[in-house]
Amino acid sequence: MELIDSLITELSPLAILERRGRSGQRAYCHPATIDYLTRNVEGPLEIMPCPSKWQVYRCYQTDGRYTLTSQAFAGPADWVIKTIHLKMLWSVYQVKGETDAKTSVNN
Repeated sequence: MELIDSLITELSPLAILERRGRSGQRAYCHPATIDYLTRNVEGPLEIMPCPSKWQVYRCYQTDGRYTLTSQAFAGPADWVIKTIHLKMLWSVYQVKGETDAKTSVNN
């Protein structure tokens, strides 16, 4: 693969949320954010990985105490522990042997 282009964009803000009044330590997040969540919430967590921010929040609403998801999903029952502003590096590669095909890879 050959690097063709790249760009940096700011992601929509993320937030670590807590649903107060729930017992237990069940926490929903995307697999890529597990380490960040565990470093910012005290105690041992029961991590439940989900493939998308929307699914993370839906599962959290059902039986979770903590989540790391889009801040836009936060509702009146959610306490915001921390807001996170991140930048994403996007890279465009050309696969060797293909003339016009480009594959976008998220780094």
